[in-house]
Amino acid sequence: MKIPDIAEIDGIYGIRDPVLRRGFAEVVIFGLKHNLRIRCNGDTDEVILSRSKKGLRQGVRILSGRYLVEWMWCLQNQQGYEDGFRIQVRAGRKIRSFDFIAIGSMIAVFKATGWPNRKD
Repeated sequence: MKIPDIAEIDGIYGIRDPVLRRGFAEVVIFGLKHNLRIRCNGDTDEVILSRSKKGLRQGVRILSGRYLVEWMWCLQNQQGYEDGFRIQVRAGRKIRSFDFIAIGSMIAVFKATGWPNRKD
């Protein structure tokens, strides 16, 4: 999986799956120049990342505001499947980290809530 280059974002939105009714069919990270789309390959339950042009914001707001991207990781399980993507963003002293995991043909979103050995 190749991670598209994106240095700054101003929102993350999840688009619900109309059939499964849980998780998201797609998550869109809104960059300043282009968007990063996160989808699930239904055959392998792997994460698919792609760039797209800027578009309308729709769906469930996961994060809003302007953030610098500190880190992005591809997550690979013990069987070699790339079934996750993690992003860490910062606005001043506020740090947010999100995991996007392909589970059951949809994208589940998990937010890190605390950091060990760190006082925020």
